[in-house]
Amino acid sequence: MNFINHLQSASSELDIGENSFEEKVGAYLPEEFRSFIEENFYQKISEQSRLEKIIQDPSFLKNPTKHIALFTDHGVVHVRDVALQMLEVIDRVNGLLIPKRENEDLEFLKGFGLLIAYLHDIGMSEFSAYGRFMHPEFAAQFVFDPRFDEILDLLCAKDVVHIPATIHDLFGEHQGEKERKIIFREILALSIGHSKSKMPMDILNHPESLRTHMLGVLSKNLEFLYYEQKIERFSKAQNKAKKLKRFEKKRSEFIGENEELSNPHYSRFYTNPSEESYKWLLDPSDSGKKFILNIQDTIRCLRAADALRQRGTVLRTSAGYEIFADRKTANAIYALRNNVGDRLYLLESKKALNAGEANIASSEIDPDGNLRISLHLGGFASQKVTNKAARNAALVIDDIQADTIKSFDRNGLSPNNFFPEAKLGHKDINILIEQTEDNPNFSDLICKAFTQYNPKAAQRISTTFSLHGLEVSEVDRYLSGEPLVPYMQAMSMEALILENFKRQGYSFPDQAFIPGSAYIKVLHLSKGEVLVKAGSKSGFVYFPMSEGLRVHPLGGYESSAASPWVPLGNTGVIRASIRNAHIVSEKTISLICVPKNIYLKHWYQPLSAKDLADMEW
Repeated sequence: MNFINHLQSASSELDIGENSFEEKVGAYLPEEFRSFIEENFYQKISEQSRLEKIIQDPSFLKNPTKHIALFTDHGVVHVRDVALQMLEVIDRVNGLLIPKRENEDLEFLKGFGLLIAYLHDIGMSEFSAYGRFMHPEFAAQFVFDPRFDEILDLLCAKDVVHIPATIHDLFGEHQGEKERKIIFREILALSIGHSKSKMPMDILNHPESLRTHMLGVLSKNLEFLYYEQKIERFSKAQNKAKKLKRFEKKRSEFIGENEELSNPHYSRFYTNPSEESYKWLLDPSDSGKKFILNIQDTIRCLRAADALRQRGTVLRTSAGYEIFADRKTANAIYALRNNVGDRLYLLESKKALNAGEANIASSEIDPDGNLRISLHLGGFASQKVTNKAARNAALVIDDIQADTIKSFDRNGLSPNNFFPEAKLGHKDINILIEQTEDNPNFSDLICKAFTQYNPKAAQRISTTFSLHGLEVSEVDRYLSGEPLVPYMQAMSMEALILENFKRQGYSFPDQAFIPGSAYIKVLHLSKGEVLVKAGSKSGFVYFPMSEGLRVHPLGGYESSAASPWVPLGNTGVIRASIRNAHIVSEKTISLICVPKNIYLKHWYQPLSAKDLADMEW
């Protein structure tokens, strides 16, 4: 979802209705491919998560909230959501956080991105802790499985997003159809890149390292690879000697019981895998390097799209059971229903991650390239519970930012000679936590807790005003506006603007500095454009810089022209009420837009009786 969609009602916030989904995703992926993946994997995840199934599992009854069935959704709704997120993320970061793509290159990113988005979580259908841990590798290996042969033939026959044609153009001179299909499988296997733990950025950013990594992932039996990874992890961890010995024993037993430790589905395509596999990653030509760069940046977007998946009021398990935060305890509550729907059980969990996720209203990359996060609740039963809720939210936000911000780390990449460079680097991304309506101080508590979790990223995080529930057109216009200070400097208007504010009675401690200027924008309206809709929620105060606006009040009062520099919308902001007028531009006009929290904190200065008497009239 893009930032604006999240500000709408829950029904439009999801935007995953059949018509919308088919229009957006169906334009790239054939229905046969989507149905095959959904029915054989994601639908099975949902079916295995239903209460009637899991209630028969002793491990669920022993510790239900740690059972895979109560993890957040990895079913059909989840993969469709990530697919839509993929398209939104690519459009948002294109030219901003990744080099600017156009035309066929942009379409390649979207088409390839949707393919690997659909594949990325299919391994969760192995309904166990083992399946969850190895699901990235499962997806990578599955595209070499004979069960995928018919689907690959379909994708090639339909020349999906011209990827087969692109591979042919790049490598057709030296490769036959069989070899080109192998390259197609190899790039699809890179869906493993959605996992930050299974593909660190220093591997993704270096083609040679990426090739070595993928050879190791694909060449080994999946279970054997599982034991190797566990042994490596526990050998580096303190106080894990018992677990290390247990997995070393399991690996020895597996080796003794299985003669074949390699992956036969992978090796069937190569005479000498170590020489032949992923050779295109070493291609020195400009066309080869450009192809690799497109692959790398698509994987970045997948990581971000998966991290920015829907949460909050639409957060559910794979079986569709709601997960929400309890105001009394800040714990997560699972609403478990039977298939018939005549029984509802509310299960409480102290699992911080799920409780935090349930309180996330939206998480987006905004037009300025920042990670912007809003929350549902800030007011809880006591200060102690509020602090706990803030820690829960901070834990989730740390997880989101680790996947999102780090994804755009381009350290070590070869020079880009193909596309206009991105405006921002990953170090330029800030984390903005919106204030909540019921407790404006809650965002400050989150920032404090986040700093304790991740001191190195403390300088990134700050609070900001809430855009939740505001009129979409106003939010869109604000986010696309020009920052005030650069605008003043470029137009040499510092003195003029400060003088006009002074004439209107705004007295700042430092007359050369406008407080809150980092959040103040300059907007430009065209003739006939609606600035404010009557009845909408108040969120901004506007200062027209010239004549050209007409105010149409509610209540039967006559319309009037707005005077330059006289604030509009401030009364609604002050009383926290809806707009009481409709405001339309009658010609092209520029305005200064001040968010409500900035206005109330720095600008709102009501007069006393004495102030009024002392004024010069």
